[in-house]
Amino acid sequence: MYDVLKSVVHHSAVYGIGTVLNRIVGFLLIPVYTHYLTTTDYGTIELIELTTYITGMFLAAGISYSVLRFYYDADTVEEKRLVVSSAHISTLAISLVFGSSLVLFAPSVSNMVFESQDNGGLFRLAFTTLILSVASEAPMGYIRAQQKSVLFTSIALARLALSLTLNIVFLASFGWGIRGIILSALITQVLTTIVVSSYTFWHTGAGLSHARIREMIAYGLPMIPGALSLYILNFADRYLLPRYSSLSELGIYSLGYRFGMVVGPLVTEPFMAIWIPKMFEIAKRPDATTIYANMLTYFLLVETFIGLGIAVLIQDVLGFMSAPEFHSAYQVVPIIVLAYVLWGLSYHVRVGIMLAKRTKYIAYIMGAGALCNVVLNLLLIPRMGSWGAALATLAAYLLVLVLTYFVSRRFLSVDYQFVRILKVLSIAALIYTLSRGLSMDPILLRIGLRIGSVMTFPLLLLVVGFYREEEKRKVRELLLRARSEVGRRMTRKSRS
Repeated sequence: MYDVLKSVVHHSAVYGIGTVLNRIVGFLLIPVYTHYLTTTDYGTIELIELTTYITGMFLAAGISYSVLRFYYDADTVEEKRLVVSSAHISTLAISLVFGSSLVLFAPSVSNMVFESQDNGGLFRLAFTTLILSVASEAPMGYIRAQQKSVLFTSIALARLALSLTLNIVFLASFGWGIRGIILSALITQVLTTIVVSSYTFWHTGAGLSHARIREMIAYGLPMIPGALSLYILNFADRYLLPRYSSLSELGIYSLGYRFGMVVGPLVTEPFMAIWIPKMFEIAKRPDATTIYANMLTYFLLVETFIGLGIAVLIQDVLGFMSAPEFHSAYQVVPIIVLAYVLWGLSYHVRVGIMLAKRTKYIAYIMGAGALCNVVLNLLLIPRMGSWGAALATLAAYLLVLVLTYFVSRRFLSVDYQFVRILKVLSIAALIYTLSRGLSMDPILLRIGLRIGSVMTFPLLLLVVGFYREEEKRKVRELLLRARSEVGRRMTRKSRS
């Protein structure tokens, strides 16, 4: 068990470096963005990005999941290479053929989204970026399948540095506004695609198996309705808010949403980057279901701790970092945080569906969640605005988690640790509730007390008996080992 945990933690930490730095830089850029962009600009960027995202689902055809699944199914190195090269070549062809049509009809897309063709040029840039991004899906999946977390993170950091530089130059120096942000993404993606495609072709060659392509498409296609439903579940509120309110309210809500969903990029994404291939790798071990149950508990512990910190501190953070017209965005953040904690859990409990290759059930579940989200948005947004959108998201993610658990259990029974899960969520809810009463001045005192309240989270879990004896023993061993290592280094340093 602990050998798997050690590997997952190591690779997750490496994967997480790029993600964490990306988010930190994103937060540091908020004063720049809110200075050079209006709330309406924020809303416009949001709709362009979301429209591009939904199009990419159909072009990618679930290829990253297919690469991972069939890579581990292959018995020889040659077969593994053939899986990757076939996926790479097919996605290159698909993205070029269909993506070119998107670029051609960009003004029509702009008219559909904004009821105006004024943003057609921006959509052309965004769709060109999309073509290149889809072409990178198989290579990035290949790097993940190889569990080369350092290489994966190095690419992410290089992208971050380039994107950061270009964003600042295009916004602050050239004053290009929205166009500068989208152009920055395009330049960054061009260089990324060249690097990862060259790496993949160098290691796998250009082999092509029509049989493998058909198998991967058959595996990945059911993911498209599920991904489309996920898109609706995530982003229907962005399209409905301007209809019932304004682009300005959408811009404020989008900023709050970006903070609320941080638990995804900070915890879920780096964890899943290694856990999905590991999940397939350990499936045949006799203790596999025990590992699955423990990993969910540990994952929830970390994700909830991070999410609690965001929810407690967000009002003060936005007060420092954003222009006054964006300050009200903090109100929806705790609800979105909880929604994304539930979403992270749903990734874990779908293990039975993934191992059984019954991905069509993911599509059904996500469809139910999307329908729930749309109905609730239509009911709540006209009455409650952004609050209604956030509550609709939370309810839909809860439904997805419950349905995924019961369907996946049909294919693989995992005894998840519900008592421990309840302790984690209850203690987090208690700390959040108490922290809202800490509203005194000066602000530094308030922030200090709120940070202190968050740091009591692991201690209160100790009080309620969350930790097992073997876990406490393992932690003591690690602490003693670290203490000994520090002592040895200090001794060597003093002698030198």
